[in-house]
Amino acid sequence: MGSLRLLKSKRIYVRFTYADKQREEPTGYYCTGKGGTQCKCKSCQSARAILYSVERSIRENTFKYEEFFPDSRAVASLGIISVSKEITFGEYADRWYNSLSLQPSTMRSYSNHVKKLCNYFGKARLKDIVPMVIKEYKKTLEQYSAKYQKHILVTFSTILESAKNDRLIDVNPMSFVPKPKVSAKKADPFFLDEVKTILEYTQKHYPHMALFFAIGFFMGLREGEIMGLKWGDFDFTKNMLRVQRTITDGKIKESTKTAEYRDIPIPEILLNYIQNHKQYTMLKSEWVFVNKYNTPFMSYNTINKYYWRTTLLACKLRYREVYQMRHSFACNALASGFELSYVQMMLGHSSLEMIFKVYGNYIPQNNPNNGFKISHFWGNLGETKKSII
Repeated sequence: MGSLRLLKSKRIYVRFTYADKQREEPTGYYCTGKGGTQCKCKSCQSARAILYSVERSIRENTFKYEEFFPDSRAVASLGIISVSKEITFGEYADRWYNSLSLQPSTMRSYSNHVKKLCNYFGKARLKDIVPMVIKEYKKTLEQYSAKYQKHILVTFSTILESAKNDRLIDVNPMSFVPKPKVSAKKADPFFLDEVKTILEYTQKHYPHMALFFAIGFFMGLREGEIMGLKWGDFDFTKNMLRVQRTITDGKIKESTKTAEYRDIPIPEILLNYIQNHKQYTMLKSEWVFVNKYNTPFMSYNTINKYYWRTTLLACKLRYREVYQMRHSFACNALASGFELSYVQMMLGHSSLEMIFKVYGNYIPQNNPNNGFKISHFWGNLGETKKSII
């Protein structure tokens, strides 16, 4: 419970608790009555109203010290940077970016977006950025893809929403500006006979990498998740694999894209691939896949350049990016009647929404084989050249 305190000059101070410490700040009022906690002079009543407002804001978690007491020494001691409502977008965007602590790849993307936004809005005051100005800016982005335009505008909206939360603007003007519609990236999977051709070629010419592609096609892991596998992630007694890290942009992250980890079953067809691969790394490294320096691959570009592209070229197959192994797993599994929940679990999606969005065309209706065993599906791998659509 806060209180008022009077100095000999009768200047009124408010006392309250904030950040686990008792604070005392001066008001612009001087007592004109008898003083004391029960004084009912207009100055004391006004000071008491300030105190009530402060305590209510603290309870509601909306208290901003610098707004109530901008000249207080506590503002600096609490690490609060006072921001004027006259601040420009460039100044605020710079502070916003420096306050972030995200993955290096995300920080690089934000850095590029902020730079591009500041080239146009840098000198404009936040409060002068209105929907009409943003719509004019959108026209300058038409030279880029819809996906890139949307990324720029999403970053713009995020910054403006932060400014709104900091009470520098009343509304986020991006709320009134439609973002470009981006079509979902379509799956371009490999047929079953193509999968067989790829794996047979890698077993013959790149036997130390055959397991890498087999895991992609038979389990649907992301390439970063495959690069991040360690032998300790395999539980051969339960025939399970724990996917718990990924390698992206040269960084090892001890979690996956959507979760801390996921445990998924190892298809029987993979067991021979795993057994054959042990000779290459199991006694040499904790990592399942290593480069010539006996260290993990830190970028899938190396794998793409030296193994994937050359394999597709040698097999005379149309080029598709490495990520299409994941799409191939999902499409082949769904088209063959696997349960949606199984595919969701293997891919590590948090919900079925992405399954329907990306792979909806591959989900058969009223399939009598829905949910049959994995070995039945992969056991027929490559026997016919049927389309998976």
